Order: sequence, then structure tokens, then C-alpha cells
Amino acid sequence: MTRHIAGVALLRLGHYQDAMTSLSQALARSRETGSLAREAYCLVHLGLADLRQGRYHQAADQLRRAVALSRKEGGQSGEADALNGVGEVSLAMGRPAPPATSTAGRSA
Repeated sequence: MTRHIAGVALLRLGHYQDAMTSLSQALARSRETGSLAREAYCLVHLGLADLRQGRYHQAADQLRRAVALSRKEGGQSGEADALNGVGEVSLAMGRPAPPATSTAGRSA
């Protein structure tokens, strides 16, 4: 979890390459341990790092994978973060985001 925290801090400071290194290491660790929630969280922040660097297609891919993992895991907070990122990418690309499928009424 330490790599992820460091990655988020570096992202917020604008040190995108260093952030991506830390977040990529955290992503690998989350996959080793089988933590879908942490994997999704890492993907959200990797997507945001790509977005901040103007790599919109890569950002969208990372964020869509985070949406899918969050839905699989049942984490509505992670899903919301990922969907928000998808919207940010769409706006940055000058097009509206596709409508999201509602999760209301889904059993946990």
C-alpha cells in the first residue's frame, strides 16, 4: 500500500513519471495479492496520470478497466472514482462521456 500512497502523492505534486512508476509497482503487487479493489484504485490513478500528460486513449483504457474491476468487486466508491475519470478524459478530448449504466438497486 505504501507504493500506492507515494504514487498518489507524486501525482498530486505533478511528478507524473515518478507517480506512474510507484503506481505501476503497486498495481503489480495488488495483482499478486488478488486485491481487486486496490488494483482498480491503482488503475484509476494511473489513468489520471496519463490524463494529466495528455495521453487520453491510455487514460481511458486504464479507467475503463478500473470501472470493470470495481463493478466486479462491488466497490461503488471505486466505480464512482473511475467513472469520474472517464468523464474527465471525455471532456479533455472535447466530447461528452457516454452515459454510465446505473448501479442503483444492485445487490451487494
